[in-house]
Amino acid sequence: MPIKFFKYQSTGNDFVLIDNREGVFPGNDTAFINRLCDRKFGIGADGLILLADSEIADFDMQYYNADGSLGSFCGNGSRAIVSFANYLSIIEDTARFEAYDGMHEAVISGNLIEVKMADVQNGRPVLNGTFIDTGSPHYIEIVENLDNIDVVQQGKAARNLAIFAPDGSNINYVEKTGEGKIKVIEIDGVKFVEIKD
Repeated sequence: MPIKFFKYQSTGNDFVLIDNREGVFPGNDTAFINRLCDRKFGIGADGLILLADSEIADFDMQYYNADGSLGSFCGNGSRAIVSFANYLSIIEDTARFEAYDGMHEAVISGNLIEVKMADVQNGRPVLNGTFIDTGSPHYIEIVENLDNIDVVQQGKAARNLAIFAPDGSNINYVEKTGEGKIKVIEIDGVKFVEIKD
């Protein structure tokens, strides 16, 4: 059966998006999702996101990691699915949607999409940084001379340390670059973030 898909990217992360409001996509087929996300033999993506119907919100976001496993939540993926819902005329400039970690709200303002994340849970000092859970686990380490850090090597080594077991963690290195701004580097790319009061 042919499956219509869309390819979106958000801050450097790319996703396969599928309108699954009719419930026909095999979301429990881990191997199939893994093949779709494979960069050599599939479509290639950091993850796959299904847009499904919801009885209590505009839509339901179902996020899968590239290995086919059901993910917790993805901030970049959430902005992609909000844009997709707008494209499908499900929403206009605001959205309320379900995800694995609960309910979220989003606002579309021109080309910008803002998503309200879940409150940070279980924040605690770990190694040389802080571990937080925003619906997706993140280790954040503030550093100097970020450009001199081998983010891929260090990040991959840190991602699966025993302290982040059993699911691992996203690894983020942060450098203050000027008044009101920070530079964030993670394995998947570089982000410049303006800090809002």
